[in-house]
Amino acid sequence: MFMSIFKNTENIKNYIKSAWPKKITPPMREELTNKILEKNKKDYERLAVEFSASRFLNWPEVEILAEEHVKSEMKILDLGCGNARLYPIIKKHNAEYLGVDSCKSLLNITKEKYPEICCCEGEVTDLKLEDNFFDIIFYIAVLHHLPSAELRLKSLKECFRVLRPGGLFICSVWNLVNSERILEQATQRVKNPQLYEGSGLRDFLIPWKIGNGEIIYRYYYVFTQKELMELLVAAGFKIEKIINGRNIVCVARK
Repeated sequence: MFMSIFKNTENIKNYIKSAWPKKITPPMREELTNKILEKNKKDYERLAVEFSASRFLNWPEVEILAEEHVKSEMKILDLGCGNARLYPIIKKHNAEYLGVDSCKSLLNITKEKYPEICCCEGEVTDLKLEDNFFDIIFYIAVLHHLPSAELRLKSLKECFRVLRPGGLFICSVWNLVNSERILEQATQRVKNPQLYEGSGLRDFLIPWKIGNGEIIYRYYYVFTQKELMELLVAAGFKIEKIINGRNIVCVARK
């Protein structure tokens, strides 16, 4: 049955879309959620050097927004900063920068590249930061790594808490709904069903081949634009702008 459904890309896209729930997906089992979170951390520790080498440019839409909105002496939070590729723009505008990431290896790479930078280890669902403090929060390509609706909402509420009233929130996730990744994932689900045990159709495992040839499967949740907007509103944000391309980028305010 599956092979007849998956004969071409269009059939796969239609199958995935028809099977997806219209609202936020039901809760993932806590045991599986914790397992994915732990795997995410271990994967990025292993991938850090190769990942950093491949991530030296900002997404164009994010760079445009940063250039437009960052002003002198603003307090900027780069949440899930990775190798801090956003930092040079913030520095150029003479704003105060704080980068937070859960990957120690990426933070070490960042500190080696920018000795003066202010960055620290932290979890996006439990920020050890003051309320109403930051003028702008950049949350770029991180939210889709959280494996449950509860964690995604919790993380956004933390962002809302530490953003000052009237502050700007810029959030992006990969836009995978209409990508060829759907074909890849459907094929993987048929060939390796054990990889997806307990997960939903919007839970993707995207492969990354490391230097020794080993393949690491990184977790991604597939957002629709509507769902991302609903989640931001549920966290308290007022949406100002949506950019829909290779990424879904949302500009919102507290």
